[in-house]
Amino acid sequence: MWREPQEQVESIEPPSLGLYSMRLESQRLFNFLKRAKSPETLGARVVPFGETVVGEWQGYRLIPLTETDSLNPEVIADLYRFRKAGDFPGDEKLSEVGTRQWLKKYLLEIEERVLFFVVSPDGRRLGHVGLWLRNDSELELDNIIKSPTSQVKGVMSEAVRALGRWAREFIGTQTLVLRVTPSNLHAIAFYEKLGFQVVEVDSDWQKMSVELDPWFPEYREILTAGPSIGPLEAGLVGEAVRTGWNNHHSDFLSHFAKTFGDYEEAEFVIPTESCTSALHLALWALGIGPGDEVIVPDITWVATATAVRYVGATPVFADVDFETWCLDPESVRQKITPSTRAVMPVHLYGFVAEVDKIAKICDEFDLHMVQDAAPGIGTTIRGRSITHWGDISCFSFQGAKLLVSGEGGAFVTKNAEIYRKALKISDSGRVPGTFWIDELGKKTKMSNPTAALALAQTFGVERQIEKKREIAAWYREFLGANSFLTFQRELPGTRSIHWLTSIRVDKEGFDRDKFRSGLKAAGVDTRPIFPPISTYPIWERSPAINPNATALGLSSLNLPSGVRLTRQDVARACAAIQTLL
Repeated sequence: MWREPQEQVESIEPPSLGLYSMRLESQRLFNFLKRAKSPETLGARVVPFGETVVGEWQGYRLIPLTETDSLNPEVIADLYRFRKAGDFPGDEKLSEVGTRQWLKKYLLEIEERVLFFVVSPDGRRLGHVGLWLRNDSELELDNIIKSPTSQVKGVMSEAVRALGRWAREFIGTQTLVLRVTPSNLHAIAFYEKLGFQVVEVDSDWQKMSVELDPWFPEYREILTAGPSIGPLEAGLVGEAVRTGWNNHHSDFLSHFAKTFGDYEEAEFVIPTESCTSALHLALWALGIGPGDEVIVPDITWVATATAVRYVGATPVFADVDFETWCLDPESVRQKITPSTRAVMPVHLYGFVAEVDKIAKICDEFDLHMVQDAAPGIGTTIRGRSITHWGDISCFSFQGAKLLVSGEGGAFVTKNAEIYRKALKISDSGRVPGTFWIDELGKKTKMSNPTAALALAQTFGVERQIEKKREIAAWYREFLGANSFLTFQRELPGTRSIHWLTSIRVDKEGFDRDKFRSGLKAAGVDTRPIFPPISTYPIWERSPAINPNATALGLSSLNLPSGVRLTRQDVARACAAIQTLL
């Protein structure tokens, strides 16, 4: 069976923990675009002028030139016609043969370059635009030529904007540059209308640059979360849906487990249908059950504690640190009893808990440590993955998280024995390779199409972390001087991913519900942080009040933090916050 996209998966550069590189992002994406070999795979790589575009630009799109285009006479004829009309500089052999050679040698075989046809709703090629990463931090607008027969006014301007928005989201660049000859006054005027400004001039070229965030539309409501879904996601999921069955039923599951495990520096990964299942599986595999106690933080999503209940054990609620909002090691120590079997720190909203201190307490009392790292993909301590601490780490790919697969999770461990126990439980307790069940288990498997989406998201993890941290920095820039506000604190020596940027409001008479309603009316979505989960009426006993969790739970909220936010989105949200305070 033809397996073209599967071969592409193996050739995509995997991510490295803590390393964001615009060159790697560009090469990964450009190569994927250029290797489409069928209409089905090409369709996933198309860039629309805009997801909300209506009116005259609805249906216009950018279609990447691929390896198969170099063999298509119609494509080569159009390229030759465009380049001839544009008097393209430096092309000494301006012919169809020379154009084919140019396409292969200077575009398709160069990892840092990509070219798109500008295509109308009825399929006409109206010109082409391209991108070229000349160095590690500078993305250049390249090969902009309009078809000599195109009568569509403004189409190239809109094509450039669409390409710039696409590059901002999926490569991570904040600016586009270009080079134009000083004598080309018509081109210079065209770029100036788009907002480009001259940054450098010499005798041969005039270099211009533009900030990309202003090219994004202003949405009526700024949402709290929201994923970044692009050609990798559409391409891999489409392939999984078309061919990921029978003998290929777990291809993407295997790729995802290997890629995510390598990224998080752990050998063993079990993809699960949710992080809740991964937590349940972790406690089950460790043999925790009735009569046992597991210490959990009082501020977290309820699944941290309900997973304890699923195995028949009792959750014990410890307080959180008032600055990091994560599990307080001293409170953990105070909650330990002879029945305590494990501690479950949570990296709340992407901020790293003090797991090194908690791990020492666990070693002192011979306790297991299971990290609820649902919001903690990519978090590090002294440059190392958090998976280096404790027995098991559980991650989430739920639809609002840093990386999304709709629903989904990952059980991660370095311990081969724990992995073997968990793997058998997760496969309904059967003897591998048979239908014989010799112990109680549960099916927790992630689906192959879901794994394809999780895998595609994993390839762009460092770009998305970079954007999350950028958004957090904007909030601190705009709100840092407000004496009523404090932000969740990042511990020294850690890299928090700022999945959600959150604030605590310390102002007499502050009414969080009223405050959130006022922000909602201004088009700014927020959500309250988790209340102390020990106060839910689902537990058998009423625990002692945890003062930090109680105070934070009443006065804190999550701000819009989706990776597609622009600087102007954050500025607008902050202006509304300042006004209401």
